[in-house]
Amino acid sequence: MRRGIKEELAIDEEEYILEMLIVQIETELHQWGASWLAMLHDLTGEDVIARHLRGVPDKWEHSELKLVHAEPENVFQFIREKISAGEMAPQLPLYFFALVRRYGRRRVERAAKEIFR
Repeated sequence: MRRGIKEELAIDEEEYILEMLIVQIETELHQWGASWLAMLHDLTGEDVIARHLRGVPDKWEHSELKLVHAEPENVFQFIREKISAGEMAPQLPLYFFALVRRYGRRRVERAAKEIFR
């Protein structure tokens, strides 16, 4: 995870904290994965985009970065628009748990229900 953050976003390890949100286990194919939340200390979203534009070691995976205000309603609306346009593979569990971590399950579930009905 840390290597990816460094290579794809040019963010050094001391500039963020990393928290594991969930572990996924697929028992039929014996696969597993983990989803993480990285919280920046002092960098802003604009700082991260500026670094990306100046060049990062492994830029090929992300041709563009977008800033979305990290509130449940805004995030789910952005995801809904991207899914409708066929532009985004849904990663709803990751976003859901990241939002729950900050805003609590009740608000996040209410927003998801409203946006995705």
